[in-house]
Amino acid sequence: MTSGTDAVAMDRDSIFRRPWRDSRSAPKGPGKLVEQPQWIGAGLVALAVLLSVGVAAASTVTVASTEALPAVVQGDSVVAMRSGEATPELGAIAEFRDSSGASWPATVVEVTTMQVRAQVDGPSALTVGELVVPAGQDRLIDILVPGLG
Repeated sequence: MTSGTDAVAMDRDSIFRRPWRDSRSAPKGPGKLVEQPQWIGAGLVALAVLLSVGVAAASTVTVASTEALPAVVQGDSVVAMRSGEATPELGAIAEFRDSSGASWPATVVEVTTMQVRAQVDGPSALTVGELVVPAGQDRLIDILVPGLG
């Protein structure tokens, strides 16, 4: 090699390596030790927005709950014994399920403190099963996180 090419190689070396060497030897600030790409910050903001939208939706959305009461069909009437505090409304749509798993729609026609009576278009023979009645509305957040409410 000639002395001219050594000088060019040295200049090229100093042009490209000096900024890198300076950046490595410069003192780092508290947040400069580990730099993260910008997309991570944008992703965290998007995740926080989605989480807050999900919590807001879960606190406003309601889910219908039901209660299954032991029941007996006789003719076109179903008589079920009440066991919980759920009180179905008159005219509410219910469902009678027999022990084999078959189901028929029913309409609540009478509610007392001890029993619920409904009209059913189904079996006319004496059949034992359960009457599934609406028990109210629950917020989705209360179902997902029971200890929150």
